[in-house]
Amino acid sequence: ANSVAAATGMGMMLSYGIQADNMDYVEWKLGYRAEAAVASMNSFIVKASGGVGSAIGAYLLAYYHYVPNAATQAEETIRGFYNINFAIPGLFTLISLIVWGTGYPLSKKAIQQMMLELSERRNLVMVEQPAEVGISQSRPGLASEASAD
Repeated sequence: ANSVAAATGMGMMLSYGIQADNMDYVEWKLGYRAEAAVASMNSFIVKASGGVGSAIGAYLLAYYHYVPNAATQAEETIRGFYNINFAIPGLFTLISLIVWGTGYPLSKKAIQQMMLELSERRNLVMVEQPAEVGISQSRPGLASEASAD
């Protein structure tokens, strides 16, 4: 149980690191920052997968004829518990690792290249459009409103 909790915690930390890389990837490919879109998509995926995963668990308990509050469970139900807790998650983990290993475009080399190009772009923008001193850089229009008073 402790190893499952540790793996879940590490997976959640990894998720936030990947989310940050994805935000930079969107900027690199499309030329603009999209933090809100990436964060909202991540939140939606986490919530949707939690709901779908819970539903699948409930359906599997019914499939394996689980009887709540029974003193003993049928042999088929006990085998089903093994499948629900180990075999099925193991299979999906293996599939995820294969998809991740073959389909995720951000290798260490790609991230280094992406960060180099983004740094150059950001420095170029800073040179071409230096930030104005004052509150106008945080919200457009505030400088003109403040001067009108």
